[in-house]
Amino acid sequence: MDRISYPLKLAPEDDLLIKKWKWRLAAVYGAILLMLILIVAAAPYTKTDVAKSGGEAAFSSASIPDRLSVP
Repeated sequence: MDRISYPLKLAPEDDLLIKKWKWRLAAVYGAILLMLILIVAAAPYTKTDVAKSGGEAAFSSASIPDRLSVP
């Protein structure tokens, strides 16, 4: 939307207020994005980490039937 579509002319104080809110909102979203990136970067999950997590007791390769070998 353009400013032309607004029926009211904004005062310079209103423009300043809008600019401040835009920067504050951008700072909040930027901080959230930075936190998410840091969380993902701080906890790299590798195959070794997943194998040590205790899930291998429930699923073993001996319990998975081999579909290619037919008796």
